[in-house]
Amino acid sequence: MLNPLSSWAQTLGKLYSHPYSPYAYMPFAPRVAAGFELMHRLGKEYDKPKWGLDSTDIDGVTVPVLEQVEIDKPFCRLIHFARQFPKSAARRPADPTVLVFAPLSGHHATLLRDTVRALLPHHDVYVTDWIDARQVSLSKGPFHLHDYIGYAIEFIRHLGPKVHLVSVCQPTVPVLAAVSMMASLNDPKQARTMTMMGGPIDTRRSPTSVNNLATEASRGTESSRFPFELLIDRGYALATAYCGDLEPDHADGWKDGIRGALAPRVNPTDWTCIGAWAWGLSRMLDALQTLPSTDPKHTAVVGHSRLGKAALWAGAQDTRFALVVSNNSGEGGAALKYRHFGETPAIITRSFPHWFVPTYAT
Repeated sequence: MLNPLSSWAQTLGKLYSHPYSPYAYMPFAPRVAAGFELMHRLGKEYDKPKWGLDSTDIDGVTVPVLEQVEIDKPFCRLIHFARQFPKSAARRPADPTVLVFAPLSGHHATLLRDTVRALLPHHDVYVTDWIDARQVSLSKGPFHLHDYIGYAIEFIRHLGPKVHLVSVCQPTVPVLAAVSMMASLNDPKQARTMTMMGGPIDTRRSPTSVNNLATEASRGTESSRFPFELLIDRGYALATAYCGDLEPDHADGWKDGIRGALAPRVNPTDWTCIGAWAWGLSRMLDALQTLPSTDPKHTAVVGHSRLGKAALWAGAQDTRFALVVSNNSGEGGAALKYRHFGETPAIITRSFPHWFVPTYAT
């Protein structure tokens, strides 16, 4: 029923975002396009892939697998991948039972197909198969966190005290709550083990990009972007830094960045986020010039997109940089400031006001 609306929204979204459309360069065009994109995605149908796990190999023997609905709830089905052993394996010791909690939102449980496939040869596997909320009648009521925890407790109790739990990403929190509640009640059907993978249990232990700051765990994760071997073979040295350590890239980022640290000695409104990043590049050069292995007179500064703007501004302010590579830096960078297509000062300053001083928009 929503397909016509979804298609209409998709078409209008492209009208306000396609580079060859004049409407894409109107004020607020990105926001209009984003609104239509959201409408398109809300109405779009996402076909659920098949599990495709019809068999598994156990001790060199191909064993058929049947996909069975163990428990059918309004918002979730508990799926059992029942292995059909031959009669000759009747006395075979029972494998451990594993209950895999798939994420509820964002994608179908079939995303864990390879995980289930790897578990099947040596485990009796159950998986939570969440139902698209759009397909659930309003008469079934809401589904809140306590409902989620209730489902988890019901599934654990159904499979008994020998079950091993595996939760992936988002469900780690409700599964941990369910296990904790059952433990506090001394429930006789508590799970034997619990494995939590990639879940936001305690972000203080491993802060994510939400903090806009680099961590020891995250440093170097994008190193593949740099041709280190080629540069070193040609006699160059390469130093990198994360812009969010100087100032997080959002309107209030200055409070947690260098502008906030220098206030009130330096008025934070007298310079911008790009200015802070450029200032940081110069301070990096200060440090690099103290190293005997570097050549201060032959230093290039490189940046891409928003950081291309920062690199260009650093090169303009600090003549010690012998070369500036401002890659795809666009408006406010290496592109012409005034032109009849692409981003304009008015457009970019509306989208990223913290990048520029107010007078740049005029």
